[in-house]
Amino acid sequence: MAADDDFTKLSPTTLQKFVDKKVTITLIDDRRIVGWVYTIDPVTYCVVVVPVKDVISSKDVLNKTSYSVMFLMGDAVNSIHIDQDDPLLEKPNFKETFQPTNSRIYSEDELVQRKSKLKEWLKKNRIPVEGTDNGVLCVMGVLWIDSPYEADCCRCTNEIVLNRVQTLIRNLPDVS
Repeated sequence: MAADDDFTKLSPTTLQKFVDKKVTITLIDDRRIVGWVYTIDPVTYCVVVVPVKDVISSKDVLNKTSYSVMFLMGDAVNSIHIDQDDPLLEKPNFKETFQPTNSRIYSEDELVQRKSKLKEWLKKNRIPVEGTDNGVLCVMGVLWIDSPYEADCCRCTNEIVLNRVQTLIRNLPDVS
């Protein structure tokens, strides 16, 4: 996949396809940056990248305590291309790396229980919610809730919807 035209005209859905992928980004001054996309802001088109030189394998991510994280402003990006899969480079798990040290790690059973409980809670509050193939909950097609299904795990471009769903999640009765 490539974005050659105007990078700042891409839809949030298209931008999402670059997240967690190894990419080559060409800047307007013809410099190239190769790295893993952590996230892309759909409003400012700011790309957060961890350069490949800092990541050799997913094991390296777990052992390393610091990374170079680059913030590339959207107007500085000329094009972005997803690189072919390199068998020597495993996809790093940045979620574990960038999480606060006081965050809790849930077992697979606990995650299934949390997801089910949250889905039930949202439906009880008349919020249409569906599960996706990758384990993400989708609310009204505009908000996504990633594992571990907490209020801070929501992604949405509509601040009003985001705030209301996060408030509902924070008021979710205890899972126990």
